Amino acid sequence: MASIPAEIYTLEDGRSLTLRTITGQDAPEVNPFFQKIAAESTHTMQYVGREYPQLDKVAERFESAIPDEITLNLGAFDGGRLVGYLNFRPYHAGHPWVRHLAQFGMMILKDYWGHGIGRELLRIQDEHARNAGVTRIEANVRVKNERGVRLYTKAGFRIEGTRKGEALIDGEIQDSYFIAKIFSSTGENDYRKADALLRREDAASINQALDILQKKTAEEPANAKAWFEYAGAYDFLGREAEALPLYQKTLDIGIAQLPAEDWTAGAELES
Repeated sequence: MASIPAEIYTLEDGRSLTLRTITGQDAPEVNPFFQKIAAESTHTMQYVGREYPQLDKVAERFESAIPDEITLNLGAFDGGRLVGYLNFRPYHAGHPWVRHLAQFGMMILKDYWGHGIGRELLRIQDEHARNAGVTRIEANVRVKNERGVRLYTKAGFRIEGTRKGEALIDGEIQDSYFIAKIFSSTGENDYRKADALLRREDAASINQALDILQKKTAEEPANAKAWFEYAGAYDFLGREAEALPLYQKTLDIGIAQLPAEDWTAGAELES
């Protein structure tokens, strides 16, 4: 069931947002949110003058998605107000050849840009994708949406191509990037390989192990496990000064992502 536990995200100014699954009870917030998004930006598929469905249809849409094990409608709420939205969905529901593939779209009100909300929504999406068995996530982002492009590439998405003339907005033809993120199915093998190399204790093997772990953090920057393993390698080598910022990165992402066997060490990080 694609319903996630609510999380509290605190902004720099002290305000707290709630990140949680959108339900049918949130329907009154949805259309006003989309209308404001349309007025603020042309980077999404929302546009001024669009007709939106009736409240009961909106409620039915979000409530009916909750039992689906892949679809996730994730909202950022300031009090009861919807200020950010991420929709994660299967590419072709029920098709056995693309069971591993999902798509997403995300939008945030302009007043809330620059506060790390998009990063947090993507982090939760990554965790949900792994739990749902999804190994590839795709999206389109307009080339002119430079903030979005930076956010997604920092979160581990790669530009795989350009869709020329994807949109005609106010008489201007705009291109979009086709982006994707792939979760390595060999992650645990990589960690075991790095551990074995570290234990050889020669410089070449140690450097190879660190390269493997650094690559994992670059490929999956929102994966707490990758940062935890990278930090642990430096810790094992007695290089605490280099391990500490990597452990801090693990904490910043959230130790709740760590597998059960790593929770004891993760709890020690927070104490």
